[in-house]
Amino acid sequence: DPGTGTDPSTDPGTGTGTDPGTDPGTGTDPGTGTDPGTGTDPDPGTGTGTGTGTGTGTGTGTGTGTGTGTGTNTDTGNTSGTDTTQNQGGGSIIIQQPPTDAHDCPAAEPEVATLGCEGAPLSASLPALLGVLVVLALALRRRRAVSAAAAVAAVALGGAGCNIGMGGPSEDPVTACDDAATHDTSGTLFPDTTGGTSNPTGNAQCTAAIQAVAAQVGSAAEQSWSIDDAPEMVAAGGSEALEADYAGKYRDDLAAHPGCLPRASYGPATSEPFSTDNTAQGTPGAPAQIPGYPCAAKEYTQPSEDTTKPIVILIHGNSSGVTAWEPYGNGTLAGTQQQNLAGFSFLVDGQPREQLAGRLVAQGYRVIAFDARTDRVAALDDWDSASETGNPFMNTDHGWQVPMAQRLIWAVMKQNPGRKVSLVGHSLGVTVIRDALRRLYLAWRRGDADALNPFPQVKDVILLSGANHGVSTGPLCNVFPHMRGKVCCEMGDRAAYVQTYFHKPLNGPKDLFATPCADGSYAFGRADQCGGNVVQYTTVTMVDIDAGDYQDEFVSEEASRIDLDGCVDNALIGLEDFDSSGYFFTGRPGFLASHFGSARSPAGIDLVLQKLAD
Repeated sequence: DPGTGTDPSTDPGTGTGTDPGTDPGTGTDPGTGTDPGTGTDPDPGTGTGTGTGTGTGTGTGTGTGTGTGTGTNTDTGNTSGTDTTQNQGGGSIIIQQPPTDAHDCPAAEPEVATLGCEGAPLSASLPALLGVLVVLALALRRRRAVSAAAAVAAVALGGAGCNIGMGGPSEDPVTACDDAATHDTSGTLFPDTTGGTSNPTGNAQCTAAIQAVAAQVGSAAEQSWSIDDAPEMVAAGGSEALEADYAGKYRDDLAAHPGCLPRASYGPATSEPFSTDNTAQGTPGAPAQIPGYPCAAKEYTQPSEDTTKPIVILIHGNSSGVTAWEPYGNGTLAGTQQQNLAGFSFLVDGQPREQLAGRLVAQGYRVIAFDARTDRVAALDDWDSASETGNPFMNTDHGWQVPMAQRLIWAVMKQNPGRKVSLVGHSLGVTVIRDALRRLYLAWRRGDADALNPFPQVKDVILLSGANHGVSTGPLCNVFPHMRGKVCCEMGDRAAYVQTYFHKPLNGPKDLFATPCADGSYAFGRADQCGGNVVQYTTVTMVDIDAGDYQDEFVSEEASRIDLDGCVDNALIGLEDFDSSGYFFTGRPGFLASHFGSARSPAGIDLVLQKLAD
């Protein structure tokens, strides 16, 4: 909608004025003085003396000056509707006004109950699981929750895991700040930024947004809001090797963490258990060697690092791995038509495309990809892929991923105190990043040994297709007993979102805590926490279908956005900006093409690169 508009704004211009009011002031004081003099002589004699005096005076004057000036400003643009601008990747970025309807809250983490975790061998139940995905596809697209009956049917048909799910609601103690089942969008303070093309300056605009929301919340609620780990996620003993003991709990003892195991090598093949047919050359790299970090990560080969740029850490989502950032290709699929979970057909790329990791390296960034080793779920002592209530896709939860990602961020910052760090997460990786930063900051605020405040070193937090306020598979929270269900409980239901125990310390009341240090000062209810550093926040998700459906398989505009306009750029990509590479997963190429669009489409990658360069 091209839209037109004029703004007759006037400019007071400039002018000069004179102030004639001068008064030198006058004052007189003749002064007096006598000195009788003294002398010795038969003649007493006489003497005279003189004295001096000073005087002061004051004067006042007034003057006036006038100046005139005129100015005009013409603005053409749209005041409602959408504007599509082409980017160099051939996709489009949709510029949209903020939603006015109050439906489900910002979306939940992209990984959903239908896909499995990163690296487990496909079980014999995979065909049945794929059938479940197809059965649930339409429900996942619609703006409604998956019914309990559908969830039970999913278990009966094959026990598909809750890939990313979000979880059971928890009531907030301060009723004035509770999020209703329908997320509150009435408090929008600033218009949406334009699809990623503008960068929030933080500072004044963000400070004004924070002050406005804080006033709505009230000082008592703001100051009493806990940012500690949710009690539901704190372990009370047991073994980290057991789902029964640690599902949904933080596995903070990395020495005992089943997933904290570095790999021997990466590549040149980029195959993983859910992309075993990949024949594309992987982006060159090797296991990261970072003092203080004992778990898995891939550091990409950088022949000419630009040390003026931030170090970039990539955090993948559920059921995937470092391959999410690398090329994918298969000669038998190239140029063929495939259908994805959202129900549309697309043409697979004829040749593998360079993905985000390679493009970052080409621009001089040092790039490290976190590896959650979700394949290691199969090593758990009580893992049973054959059970209906098992976890054949090896889904993980925040308790599995966050402690490892937290340590990686800490180690990189410790080793590079003079460098900024930018964090890019996809799907579950979005809330993993946010929670890792919260926990690092909380340890520093408590005064823990060797803790650091991460925010003075963070340049960007770029959140791709994340579940900041619910996921389509949230209703599966109580269906599955271990991590595949717990992650749903943590994320909540995008169709009827109520703040979960996991989101409560992360988002705060009315998203007040969701963008720490976006104004260079405020974090989790306190000012002067950022060392003067402004952190730039961006969310990216696919635009909703006009008719009200969702093309993204797991999240939506409302589920992904952070409701603190002025402190975050909630950017959108178009419906055509899906991943056309055929990535994820073997046997159903491009099954989640829309969900991966923010991280793997030309439009999504270009937007990330633009934000990092801002």
